[in-house]
Amino acid sequence: ALALAEIANDPATVADAGVALQRACAAHPDYPDVRRALILSEHQQGNTQAARLELEQWLEREPGHALATRLAEELAA
Repeated sequence: ALALAEIANDPATVADAGVALQRACAAHPDYPDVRRALILSEHQQGNTQAARLELEQWLEREPGHALATRLAEELAA
């Protein structure tokens, strides 16, 4: 997740990183670091609505999850 998040910041690889993060989240839905990296990647790419929806779904599945809650606060700032 961390490596994918890093390459997501590179304009040359951002699209590939987003696809890889989506696949990783689908394959490992219980890995919070992967989900966080996907949401941050979407947000940084300007897909704020998709990022917000993904975060809302995460919080619905796991209310009060510490990482999801911190991410929500971070994106709200």
